[in-house]
Order: sequence, then C-alpha cells, then structure tokens
Amino acid sequence: MVIGIDVGTAYSVGAYLDRCAIPQTLKNREGSSFTPSVVLFNKEHQVTVGDKAKRNMLCCAKKVIAGPGRYMGKNTILQEHNGIQYSSEMISGFIIKKILQDASNTLEERITEAVITAPVYFSDVQRTAMERAAKIAGISLVGILNEAAAAAWYYIHEHNIQGKNLLVYDLGGGSLKITVLCVIDKTQIEVVASDRLWKASGRIFDQFIVDYVRKAIEEDCGIDWEDDAYITELQELYIKAEEAKIQLSSRPTAAITLQVAGVTKEILLTREVFEHMIENTCKSAERKIVETVEAAALKLEDIDAILLAGSSCSIPYIRQKIQDLTGKTPERAENPGVVAAMGAALYAGMHSRENFIQRQEQICDQSIGVMVYTDEYHPKNEVIVPRNSMLPMEGQRLFRTIKDNQSKLKLVITEGEYSQLADVTMIDKLEIELPAGISKDSLIEVNIRLENRQLIYIYVKIPDIGFKQEHQIERAIGMDDDSVQGMINVLRGYEVI
Repeated sequence: MVIGIDVGTAYSVGAYLDRCAIPQTLKNREGSSFTPSVVLFNKEHQVTVGDKAKRNMLCCAKKVIAGPGRYMGKNTILQEHNGIQYSSEMISGFIIKKILQDASNTLEERITEAVITAPVYFSDVQRTAMERAAKIAGISLVGILNEAAAAAWYYIHEHNIQGKNLLVYDLGGGSLKITVLCVIDKTQIEVVASDRLWKASGRIFDQFIVDYVRKAIEEDCGIDWEDDAYITELQELYIKAEEAKIQLSSRPTAAITLQVAGVTKEILLTREVFEHMIENTCKSAERKIVETVEAAALKLEDIDAILLAGSSCSIPYIRQKIQDLTGKTPERAENPGVVAAMGAALYAGMHSRENFIQRQEQICDQSIGVMVYTDEYHPKNEVIVPRNSMLPMEGQRLFRTIKDNQSKLKLVITEGEYSQLADVTMIDKLEIELPAGISKDSLIEVNIRLENRQLIYIYVKIPDIGFKQEHQIERAIGMDDDSVQGMINVLRGYEVI
C-alpha cells in the first residue's frame, strides 16, 4: 500500500485509501490523526516524536527541534547529539519514520512507499532535500505533491470539480499559503499563481492568546514570566492556548486555568476577544488573496471555488472574512487540517493502480534577477524572471559596458522581487572575462532561463562582437549521497517513539 504524508511545520498527518477507495487519516500511537512535527532527543539512540516532544519544547529546549521543514534545503545544523550533526533532512526523517511506524501498526502491514507533500514555493533544492528525508526514513518515495494540489485533489474527489479556477487558502501552523489553480480535468491541475504570508499562522494565533493570558496574570500576581522558575507553567500555557483556540471554533468562550505561584488562576477568553486579536492578520490575508488573484491575471469573480486547508481554517471568523471578500462560501472539509494528506493518499492510490497521469505545472515562487547600478554608488535589484512565472520561463534585460576596454563583467544573481538589495537573497556571483577592445556603451544582453526543476541558466551576449557565454547556477544542495547513506545507517540504530 502507498500512503500519503503531509509533513507540516506544526503537525504531520498520514492518510490512506480504504477498501472502498475512500481516503482516511491514519491514527498515530497516541490515537490522534495529528503528530506534532517536533523531535526530542532522549537517550543515546532514542528520540521521541510528537506530542510528548512538543510538551517539552521549553523545558528541554536544547534537546528539542520543532518544524524542521522551515530549514529544508539549507545547510543548517539543527542539533548535535553524541557527536553527530543533524540537518533538517535527518530531523524530518525521524518524523516521517514515526508516521510510517504508526501507519504500519494501524494497517497491520509494512508500509514501504509514500507520496509526501511539500509547499508550492519549495525550490528544486528543497524538494531534493525532502527526497533525502524520505530516503533517510527508509521509505520509497512515489512522488512529491505540492500541498495546494493535494488539497485540490481531495476536493475534486469530493465534489467532482472540473474546468474551474480554484483558490486554495491554506492556513497551517507555520504560514498562510494562497494558491490559484486551474483544474483542466480529472488528471490535470495547473498552478497559476501562489504567494504566502509568514505573519499568519496557527502558531501566531497561539502566541496572541499566550500574550493575553500572560499579561492578565502578570497584572494580577506580579510575576516575571521571564524567570526560569515559571518555565513549566509557561509551557503549560502554550499547550492550553492552542486548546482554547480550537475550542473557540465551536464555543463562544474558552477558559484557561493555570497554577502559578501557588495560586490557581482562570482566564476566560471570549470568541469576540480572540477575533479582535486576529483581525489585523485577517486583513493582511485578504490583501494577499487579492494580490495572488491579480498575479494570476484574474479577478475575484473569476474564482469558481475557495478551498480551505490547514487546521486554522476551522476558525469561523476566518471563513466569514473570506466569504465577505469573495462573495463565495468557502468549501470546507470536516477537518481542513487533513485534506492535504488525504489528497496525497488519493494521488498515491491512483498511482498504485497505474491509471493515473498527473501533471503539475510549476511556477517560479521567487523572482530571479541581477544586481545593477543606477550610478556608481547605488546598486539595486533588477528582476528578469518575475515571481509566479509559469516554468520554464526566460527573461531578458539589456545593459551597457561602463568604459572602454572593460575586461570583466560581474553579475550578482538575486532571488526576490524587491528593488532594495537588503530585501532579496544573493544566490550566486559570476565574473565573466570579456575580450579585449570592447568600447564603452557596448550592448550586453543578459538572459535568465528557469527550468521546470527551477534550475537557473544565465546567457550573456555582446552582439557587436559575437561574444556569448552560458552558465548554470549550482545551488547549495546540502547532504551528498555518502552523507545520506551515513544518516540512513544512523537512523537504523535509533528507536523512534
């Protein structure tokens, strides 16, 4: 059996198709469909993944890693344990292995294949890192499905949607992701535009509640929450803040009870107060919806359906604000937090039956450009391949040499749409040797081509002298094959509980 796994920033979910080809979530050992994406290093060869690890995030902060997907594809060491350095791939491998173990227990068969979801904005480097994480976990990866497409597959299955423009509003634990897709037919989905809002997430909503309760208790009891003496109480507050947020989706009030400084305190949180907390975030989200639809060259009235994904979409206020903006009632599953996993399970099931041809158009999530000078002292970013371009895509800009006999051309390749260099990422530097005798103001053509796997090719031409060069940008790829095999061997010796 091939299962679907949604590896999220806050929670990870597994799903499968039952005997009637209906997607079902997989319960973990703790009896929940949601496994917190948190890893706690216990003993020399043992880690805890999930709820217990999450409940120790503050108390055992140096031993806990949460949301490793945020670092996927980056050469960042997240943990060092027993002389071994652990990257995001390795930490994610522990999480995937936990899902697999629990799936095997539930289904009473050994699971060896899976489809894993990834954000639309993941680059080729990040997707490759996700592939490594699956390999480290000991799973054969059938495919990586972007989260928005996975959610869309679920709703297509439920509602038989075809030939429609869809907007996926995915509000999970790490960020808000908005994607416009076009459903061609039952086998083809085209991603038209996508964007994200980092300052909107379930975790941020939890923090609003934590800050509210902390302030109330500080004023009443006069305690200093920064004192390590209250770290256990603070950890408990984070857990109860999330529980209160969930309760407010179905109740008008939620009570948070804590024992602090020998006193039991109960703080009542109303839905009205909570909605006021998230009001500005929702306004930012509304603007992001409009921007993403415009980037797709559409209007709000051109969107045929709004699809909700991510657990925080259970919040009534959010659904109402989307409806007020678009004039459409969003399509909502009973639990929007599991739709990506169930969509991945549908993908996996159809793949295993060998009757499925799936096509996902890729888009460029970040603009690609070069650093240019408006004058000798003021560099800026010049976009060549705009964000949300359908891949493959090629763009061109024309420049001029700045002096006679210029011997070198320095190109700084950037990622990001802003003009200020401080707001973009410099991903590579090229120094191109030029032929002798070039005169000032000679025309230079710079073409950038972005392929489907987001590989970057740079073409430089000086037509007057027939000069041309081609360069491929090699992005940092993190772990090599030997390192991956080494991590596979390490993980085999670990007990994941």
